[in-house]
Amino acid sequence: MCCLVVMISGGFDLSFPAIAALSYSLSSTICLNNGWCQTNPVAGLLMAIAFGWILGMLNGWIISNFKLNTMIVTLGTQTFFNGVSLGLLQMREITSTLPNGFKAFGKAFLLESADPVTGIRFTLSAMILFLIALCAIVSFILNKTMFGRALYAIGGNEVSAERAGYNVKKTKFLLYSAVGATAGFIGMIRTCMDPAAGGF
Repeated sequence: MCCLVVMISGGFDLSFPAIAALSYSLSSTICLNNGWCQTNPVAGLLMAIAFGWILGMLNGWIISNFKLNTMIVTLGTQTFFNGVSLGLLQMREITSTLPNGFKAFGKAFLLESADPVTGIRFTLSAMILFLIALCAIVSFILNKTMFGRALYAIGGNEVSAERAGYNVKKTKFLLYSAVGATAGFIGMIRTCMDPAAGGF
């Protein structure tokens, strides 16, 4: 959904996976080192969102201020974020040692069914609620807000949108910041649901 919004604005965001990875690595490492989120994962999720927002702000600042090609910018920041994560901070994927709060969050489900013959268990993860909420929020923003109209206008013709009174610079900055925050949140959910972490 976030990639859809970026494409509507006439851009691309190739750094989404790198932002997700760096955000959940930082937040889960901080939680592990401080003994947080053993019962409640909210602090870790909020940290992942905050880290993603900050990383997304870097994308938004570069794109909005220097008017560079979004694909080139996000490809560069993707490499930079991966370099920070794997090279500078030497972080690795954390799954089996996640705090119990994350593991319980990843295993939450709405419905459960089991095959009586094979004993295979089928579940509907509670994480689908976040997908539904994200779709609803994006639909509302695109169809009911001035920000959504600005995205369509910028995607159609950036110069015309600016002449029509839309603040192109601010809109792009907010867009990539919000996409970064979403990437951080999704990265944390993906980690919690990893089978190695005890999820599905």
